[in-house]
Amino acid sequence: MEGPFRSVYELEDGDDAIDPEAEETLEFLNELYDDEFNDALFELANESADLYEERFESEYGDSLVQKAQAMRMLEQHFAPLAQEAETFLDSLAGEIDQLDPNRAGESELEAFVESYEPKSSLSPEFENFLGGLMKKAKKWAKKGLKVVGKLGLKQIINRSKKLLKPLLKKVLEMAINKLPLHLHFPAKELAKKVLKTEVNEAEFELEDATPDISGIQREFDEQMANLLFAREAVEQEVAIAEYVRKAEQPLSYDPLSDLDRARSQFVRQLGELQDGEDPTPLVENFIPAILPVLKAGISLIGRSKVVNYLAKYLAKLIRKLIGPQYAPALSQAIVDVGLRLINLEATPEDEALAARTAVAATIEDTVRQVAALPEYVLDNQELLEGFIMEAFEQSATANLPPILPERVYETRPDLRETTGPKGTWVLQPLRGKKQYKKCTRIYETVLTPHVVQVVKTYCDIPLVEFLQDRLGLLPGRPVKARVHLYEAIPGTRMSQICKAERYVSGLGQRSAWTNLHPLTPVAAGMLLGQPGLGREVPSAYLDHDPITAVGQRLYYLEIPEARPQLISASGQIPKARRVRQLHVKWDFPQDQIQINLFLSEAVAQAIATKLRQEAPLGSVMAQVQAIMEPRLTKILSGKHHHHLRIIHGRVTPSKSRGRILRSLPSTVRESLSKKLIEWVGQGLSTYFQQKPQDFIAATENPADGVTLKIVMIHPPGFAGLRKALRGDMTNGQELLQELQTMKDQPTVNIQVMPGFSHD
Repeated sequence: MEGPFRSVYELEDGDDAIDPEAEETLEFLNELYDDEFNDALFELANESADLYEERFESEYGDSLVQKAQAMRMLEQHFAPLAQEAETFLDSLAGEIDQLDPNRAGESELEAFVESYEPKSSLSPEFENFLGGLMKKAKKWAKKGLKVVGKLGLKQIINRSKKLLKPLLKKVLEMAINKLPLHLHFPAKELAKKVLKTEVNEAEFELEDATPDISGIQREFDEQMANLLFAREAVEQEVAIAEYVRKAEQPLSYDPLSDLDRARSQFVRQLGELQDGEDPTPLVENFIPAILPVLKAGISLIGRSKVVNYLAKYLAKLIRKLIGPQYAPALSQAIVDVGLRLINLEATPEDEALAARTAVAATIEDTVRQVAALPEYVLDNQELLEGFIMEAFEQSATANLPPILPERVYETRPDLRETTGPKGTWVLQPLRGKKQYKKCTRIYETVLTPHVVQVVKTYCDIPLVEFLQDRLGLLPGRPVKARVHLYEAIPGTRMSQICKAERYVSGLGQRSAWTNLHPLTPVAAGMLLGQPGLGREVPSAYLDHDPITAVGQRLYYLEIPEARPQLISASGQIPKARRVRQLHVKWDFPQDQIQINLFLSEAVAQAIATKLRQEAPLGSVMAQVQAIMEPRLTKILSGKHHHHLRIIHGRVTPSKSRGRILRSLPSTVRESLSKKLIEWVGQGLSTYFQQKPQDFIAATENPADGVTLKIVMIHPPGFAGLRKALRGDMTNGQELLQELQTMKDQPTVNIQVMPGFSHD
């Protein structure tokens, strides 16, 4: 295929032979991507999942037939949204006919999109999706006027309507766990199929519990870019046809449902074993269902010899946990560590079921660890045996109650996760399809001011800010809390956990997922005094996007004193207020850096009070900088991808969210952070000194919080940074020296807006 993407990704290898059209396409793709559209897709998926679970999902029946029926129902439910989106595109195409042929028309199109009102009443989730689509279409149409002109743009908009149903269908498929867990970034697939080249696998080695919905948006964006930059109409039609064809492919197998079915069968058969009966055939039947949901499991699917050996070895290890002789003791041990605390209505049958399910979970986690072993271990039986034992011990430590004699734990403290109150992790719900794990121990803790300053939640935000902004708690006093602990398994959604936990105060609905926090070893140590309960995960799973890694642990704080901070628009369900945050955009085509600093309602009102009282400027700036400086430093370290967008003709979509920063020396990143903090600090100081009334007026708006939009025009050193991101680090030392010694200042423009804004 010829087209704009043929040379787009050649720069993955640092090749300079890339044409201007490809650079323009990359810049457009990076500009088109929108975090709020991701959030809208996620909410649609959540709504779809609720409908599916309420009307279709059960542990009986043919899962493929069930999901085919569910898709028909969901497509019918979302038909009004698809129709409304098509109506908007028709109206947009009609507006192009009205444009003055003697003018560019960009401002007219922008005004039309911003003033457009849906023709029918929509739910909040539908409105958010349509709003995100309109925002995307505004950028797309303005670009189209430059690339193809008015006539060509109208034709393209009419063709683009064919992309809507495949986009929505992919979201629905994700909701019912029909999409594969291991979605690759579209850039990777494109490079393989079109360019016949490979990209760095290390960027795609994460193990998601559910597919990352951002991949769906990326794919849709590429289709929109294809329409704009394709040279001929036939090329546009071919691209659309391929996108539609993929979306319409029937589901040939359902690995998550197959795993749950195999797990249920394995657990049932364990209960039917007689004393001394060999469990090997059961394990041999169970393992093949585990592998397809694991990314690393592919390496074992073709190794029957290894799988058979693994099954026999695991069967030996679980012999003293199953059967009439041993199973009652395991069941009683799980009851003793608090099963009835998290399952209030557990019966004796449920207790026995929980024991057998714990054995199944131990095998699953062991297989997951073994599947990730390097080939040289899998090919060496002697090495493999030791690694299997190590993996089994780690899995048993997490999934089984402490059933060994105390003297064993004294010599092997690594065989239990805690030294305090005993607990274990149980698959939930006890009956039906398993969705997550929950710890049987609910911890009591006191959140002291110093602890909540150190413990970080998502986006590296101190827990104290969440407690103040979201729960209305004063930052200077200790607070008692009950801590509920959860763990993700294949297929887990954070919203799913919250909806299922209906007996926990503050949960019980899917929107509560924003109240879950990552249980890292630091968080577990500081909050619970038990760092062994925490799990380290890659930084991508500590960002804003609601995705979790298989095995990642989370916690929820049940706080009687909490006063949830809610905001509601007319006729809508109240939503939790936002927590303070910061977003950065490096826009190289415009030669500017933009920083959007969102101040939560609590922080904004506190600053407005100081401004009204004409408090010293340093007092105001100290409060703002305490939020801004650590955020900006962390973002420019390259760890929190969600908060940095790079628009550059040589930065591919897979790296435009901050991954490319890893190619820059740490000294360059540190110097750049210092300069940006200095420029922003000077700009904000001038702004608060000259325009305090603008900020005060924004806080009087009923919107949630305020956003300070800070734009640095023609920042010094930006040209050198542009070259560095093109792969030219020959001037790296010169760039560092320039950043460290420069005295020039960019032009800094600051605008305050009520509410939250990325743009």
